[in-house]
Amino acid sequence: MSTTRVSYLSLVRLAKKNGFAVTCPWDDSYQRDMTIWNRRLQTGPAMIAFCKKTEDVQVCVRWCRDHDFPLRVRSGRHHHEGMSCDYGVLIIDLSFMNKVVTYPTPNQAWIPPGKQLQWVYELLDARRQIIPGGGCETVCVGGLTLGGGWGMSARALGLTCDNILKAEIVKADGSVLTVAPNDPDPRNSSLFWALQGGGAGNFGIVTNFLFKLTDVASKTTSSQKWTGYEAMHVLHETAYNIGQDLLPRSTTLACRLFLEDAGEISFSVTSQVLEDRMKADEILRDLAGQHAPASSAAAEDAVAVGNTDLHHFADSKMLTASSTRPADTCLTGPLPHKVSSAFVKVGKELDAAHACYEFLRQNNKPFPNANVYISFHSFGGAIGDVAPDGTAFPYRDRKLLLQFQAWWSDPEDESTDQYIDWIRGLRTTLASQGLTDGGFFNFQDASIVPENDRHALMKYYYGSNLDKLIGVKIQHDPTNVFQSGMSIPNKR
Repeated sequence: MSTTRVSYLSLVRLAKKNGFAVTCPWDDSYQRDMTIWNRRLQTGPAMIAFCKKTEDVQVCVRWCRDHDFPLRVRSGRHHHEGMSCDYGVLIIDLSFMNKVVTYPTPNQAWIPPGKQLQWVYELLDARRQIIPGGGCETVCVGGLTLGGGWGMSARALGLTCDNILKAEIVKADGSVLTVAPNDPDPRNSSLFWALQGGGAGNFGIVTNFLFKLTDVASKTTSSQKWTGYEAMHVLHETAYNIGQDLLPRSTTLACRLFLEDAGEISFSVTSQVLEDRMKADEILRDLAGQHAPASSAAAEDAVAVGNTDLHHFADSKMLTASSTRPADTCLTGPLPHKVSSAFVKVGKELDAAHACYEFLRQNNKPFPNANVYISFHSFGGAIGDVAPDGTAFPYRDRKLLLQFQAWWSDPEDESTDQYIDWIRGLRTTLASQGLTDGGFFNFQDASIVPENDRHALMKYYYGSNLDKLIGVKIQHDPTNVFQSGMSIPNKR
């Protein structure tokens, strides 16, 4: 028996003793268990450990330390650049840490990192409460929160990371620490600061979050689409309202600009308004003016019961998608894709919207097998209430985030490079016109800067907060146990 196999089996035995499972390459479930959401970037890990509790994570971290074995951390497999996996590593999978949600007070809940958003929303809906989570049901709490977390109630309640009160984290030596913003030890309060948007897999492994819960009487959602001439006008009006911060704080928008199969430009607006239907309709009428939508859908959840509320907006653009393209990006399983992001500079929101429209007008041939589109995420409101250095997320003054997306079905698609070039071309066009800078870590792109320039890449996402993040990394993980191709460097 090889030395490697003996080494692997020592962890398998530890796992069995502690009540969790480890998948090895010779196991029948290996192919399924190693699969990540971005099938374009699939790699081959050495093992996958499915931890169920904090103590299991400790066992894995200590085993890796004792065997000098590299590790990666994943909760929902949704890392857009696939860096929660790699060749020859132990994946510490947190998706089984999804059962226990406890409520120490009526407006607080401990929520584990492997809990999928759809089940978090269902639990909290029954209590007539929410957290400002993301818009894709199959994303888990861990990666979303640690990356910052934008969602459909962000303008009312802030980012997901703004709503955590404490975090339990397993450190590089296998010890467990609970950190909070008011910790008397400045090293621990700085670690909590870094966890608020400083990215997953950088400083340790978070195994539980204490969230602030918000009582909500009404949530009204709508999804509307305009095409052709009407699309251009509503796009500009929406960008102006977002840029001037004219939307009520109760309202958050997720918009998409895209090409129909015939090459005509369409613009969709999905909204969540923490008001009743009458008030929500009034807000959206003011936004669209006299431009009637080509199609629309709506739901009201006035008593916050069940799943009638539309937290998920990923399919709002896909309603007319060709059958040769993915029909949905959240519920249809792992898909090859490429995303990138950029924040629009303050005061440039209308110019950026126009530039996006012109890019589509000049590149007006849809890809037969891929959905490519531009997402407009409204910031402002409560997001801007926090100072740029108040958490690790620095872009508090921005009003508009752009996400550039391409999704397709076949990992061997011969047009893959064309899809990626479409993303790169759009992002660089906007940057070259002086309209954008910086990006959102949840929508990360490893190709922003030349390969191996980690500091420049992290500067794109963390700006002036990068130096403090490096300091936290040096304090809490000096030997760089928690690292990937997009992790915080442990050297200045």
